[in-house]
Amino acid sequence: MSSRFAAAVSTGLSRAADRVGRLASERGDGSNDDPADELSLEQLIARAGDIRTVMVTTVDERGTLSSRPLTVQRIADDGDLAFIVDRNAEWVTQAVEPINVAFVDGSRTWISVAGRMTLDDDRAALDELWDPMTDAFFPDGKNDGPIVLRVLSDRWEYWTAPNRAIQLIEVVRAKFGDGSTDLGDSGAVET
Repeated sequence: MSSRFAAAVSTGLSRAADRVGRLASERGDGSNDDPADELSLEQLIARAGDIRTVMVTTVDERGTLSSRPLTVQRIADDGDLAFIVDRNAEWVTQAVEPINVAFVDGSRTWISVAGRMTLDDDRAALDELWDPMTDAFFPDGKNDGPIVLRVLSDRWEYWTAPNRAIQLIEVVRAKFGDGSTDLGDSGAVET
């Protein structure tokens, strides 16, 4: 393929990507967000707030990693997280301090929160976080061993991607153009 043809294809694809972004903006779906924009902790919390079920990874005393899905009860303004868990669950009793929480929204954002795990036995905290969904996991109510697990966040890390149409255009442009792609961005916020 000639370099002139490749340049024409690349230019055409760039224009198509811009048009898709403009059309998405007119629809108001946020698909044209500039992935190069750094996200603030407040923006990350807003994106994570729409995701109720996350994967929580803990480390036991032998250094073995294990993960499980949990429901987020609260995300504080400082980035700390709260969950209600069974205090008698093996993974809770064997877990040591480092913890990671992974948020995936199924489309364009992935968030990883690294921090330290603490258990909060305060009944008032449990009462404040308790909701009807929690009843399904603790049939005997608050007396069945639930405890508040807090993640004291140290770092929120994220990855974003443009909408699927732009992703496709970027892949084709890389194949037939200059070989580079712009498939998203990543960054981190220390808390």
